[in-house]
Amino acid sequence: MTVVATDPTATEAGVTTGTVVVSLGTSHGHTNDLALNATHAHLQVVTVPAGTAAGSYFLVVQADSLAAVTETNEGNNITAVALAVTPPPPTGKDLVTEGLALSAGSVAAGSSVTTSYRVANRGTTKVTETYTEKLYLSTLGTSHGHTNDLALNATHAHLQVVTVPAGTAAGSDFLVVQADSLAAVTETNEGNNITAVTLTVTAP
Repeated sequence: MTVVATDPTATEAGVTTGTVVVSLGTSHGHTNDLALNATHAHLQVVTVPAGTAAGSYFLVVQADSLAAVTETNEGNNITAVALAVTPPPPTGKDLVTEGLALSAGSVAAGSSVTTSYRVANRGTTKVTETYTEKLYLSTLGTSHGHTNDLALNATHAHLQVVTVPAGTAAGSDFLVVQADSLAAVTETNEGNNITAVTLTVTAP
């Protein structure tokens, strides 16, 4: 017998008392052949049913769950291990910016630098909306529109020359890329749409 329970000593009877969250209903019948100090070994995949609430549980295994064997010690038939049940991952779309890189770490105002980056869909469903990416440095703003086709785990790769406007003050700044800058796509995680790298602007 195998159960997922809140009590490490739970048996099938716990289904009626509430200590057993779910009985996995997995039994192995053995006939009259287990010699002194012999063992039966098991390797088994256990599926926790969908809908099981997240939390701390025990996976409990019980020998002789039908009490067919009269034993000198009935108290050692149960063994349990802790099992943390986590919530299932959210379902939906998730645009992520990845791999932002520059051809050089510094550039003179009025000159150009090449940037590369990817926008990926790391969600569980296809992006069908038209969405926009934005690449910017301070007041610099360059947008790319993409139509309705970014499948699960697919990416759009970009290689772009960016010109830092003449008159940009020298100093350290960030070159930032933002996926879905116009918020057209409802995502499971809106916090991973932006990636930035440091870019030093020098005097011309």
